[in-house]
Amino acid sequence: MDIYLVSPSGVELNLNSFGASSSHFVNEYPKGAFDIAPVEHISRYTADGLPYLDTYRRRPIVVDLKLTAVGSTAMNLWSEIATVLAQARMSKTPCRLKVVESSKTVYLDIYPESSAVIPSVLSSELTLRLVSYGRWYSGTLRTETLTTRASQTMAYIAARLQSGWSNLGGGANDWVNTIKIAPDGTIYAGGRFTTIGGVSANRIAKWNGSSWAALGSGLNGEVQDIAIAPNGTVYAGGSFTTAGGISANYIAKWDGSSWSALGTGMNNTVYAVAIDPNTGYIYAGGAFTNAGGGAISYVAKWNGSSWNPVGGGYPNDIVYTIAVAPDGSVYIGGKFTTIGAVTVNRIAKWTGTAWVALGGGVTSGLTVYSVRVAPDGKVYAGGDFLAIGGVTVNKIAVWDGSSWNAMGGGMLSTSTVFGLAVAPDGTLYATGNIAKAGTSNVDNIALWNGYRWLPIDIDLPGTSSDSCGPIISPSNGIIYVGGTYASGSALYSAINTITNVTSGVYPQLKFTASTAATVQYVENQTIGKRVWLNYNMQPGEILTLDFSQATAISSFRGSVIQAVAPGSNVKFSLAKGTNLVWLFVPTGTVTAQLSWYPQYETLAEALQ
Repeated sequence: MDIYLVSPSGVELNLNSFGASSSHFVNEYPKGAFDIAPVEHISRYTADGLPYLDTYRRRPIVVDLKLTAVGSTAMNLWSEIATVLAQARMSKTPCRLKVVESSKTVYLDIYPESSAVIPSVLSSELTLRLVSYGRWYSGTLRTETLTTRASQTMAYIAARLQSGWSNLGGGANDWVNTIKIAPDGTIYAGGRFTTIGGVSANRIAKWNGSSWAALGSGLNGEVQDIAIAPNGTVYAGGSFTTAGGISANYIAKWDGSSWSALGTGMNNTVYAVAIDPNTGYIYAGGAFTNAGGGAISYVAKWNGSSWNPVGGGYPNDIVYTIAVAPDGSVYIGGKFTTIGAVTVNRIAKWTGTAWVALGGGVTSGLTVYSVRVAPDGKVYAGGDFLAIGGVTVNKIAVWDGSSWNAMGGGMLSTSTVFGLAVAPDGTLYATGNIAKAGTSNVDNIALWNGYRWLPIDIDLPGTSSDSCGPIISPSNGIIYVGGTYASGSALYSAINTITNVTSGVYPQLKFTASTAATVQYVENQTIGKRVWLNYNMQPGEILTLDFSQATAISSFRGSVIQAVAPGSNVKFSLAKGTNLVWLFVPTGTVTAQLSWYPQYETLAEALQ
């Protein structure tokens, strides 16, 4: 076994060259065996103060290298080692151990801040303790060329699943206005369609994970919203007057085998349906002025046997959206400006005893189309408004319990937000007719990652007049989205299966652009690490993301780390085993290559 100490400049010190009777051996200690603090990389920040690198901590590998020199060679050996380590400290870059045995060569980066100090008293024997925050790696670079995008025909509905983007059996033949998920995981869709996935289904259908099925003979008019009770009962609202062939005015119930009416229903379209799981009450909002034969306008409550007012007053105009919080509070949005004698301006909260305004409501704009309550209690509102609570927000805002707040500049002023969904991890999705969200160009769907608006990894078919509406995110990274976009080719992330047979590694990802192109997104779904870029490349440009160093370097522009969106994990890595790497380059021609050196936990493993 030959052992070398390699300086940061690449000069190799052959430790075996110091006397014929020299002996060298390596002892390794597992991570955490010594009371050495883990390395901690603090988040870096963009110019606008947002983080783009997650903090991470890692225990070191400790290596004891025992060196024996003969006579005057001891002084030379210790002096040469001291020179290499001093160079590493001054340059603030690691030196390396290089070990050669038979035909195998492996390396270990040694960081200067943790390297041993050469003693002033020289002897013929020295045990040099070195500390590394990396792993042993071989000198053989492995490179995989990645597919940059995929495509398939989609129509009115799509889903981002663990297995990739899906057209859910081929899509529908007309608009999908609402998508909801039942407690057992069944997906329900409603809209204008009469066939979906090749199955005849009038305006409403269910997806079991592999195929669509009708709910009886369906409805004779458009479905605007669906709500599902904890026991799986489905409630549908819309502009229909029959359900399953029986009279059901604008709202109906499916019990799993047949349709039934809720009293005499309403006298006009129901746009929103929601359920309070605590009480079982069904809330309906819409354009109606009569519910169950009584003069109940725009919002009503079904108690299981009759329709009733919600409180002592009514909204003075249409209700488009209803959301029930875990504590039973009810939030509504729409075109109304008052509820009874209370001025609320397009959005309001029912506390259980009274209607209250939320910070004065919309102060510039027309309509709130969607309201959603997040797991942390925050309330999101989207629609066709510019200001709310006196704050300029541009079509979307968040209520923190006491005031309204803007979100990254909101949407382009010509946009309208129709749908909102909050994932379990708090990620917010907004849909509508949206060309730009914050500083990002988007295709009617935008993602808020807590710091910034970003496009998601799909370009749906359709024209600029089309929009996305309903969206749900039942688990992190999974979404179902519908809309008015007709059948056409959609572009989305390609999934690359990468096998790494060694320990986890931080690879390098290099993009070489043949034409102008946009590099948008990369994710290792296996371990949940993702990087948002939305970076525009020029022909001939090379972009290198070095995840071991958390850098982004352009051959034309130098460091472009600011192109990495806040909330990204620039310590993107490959786990040992199979990795599913999603990559999306929506425009242009780019060659993408992922490369890494195989890494090992121990020297013995590395030399096998």
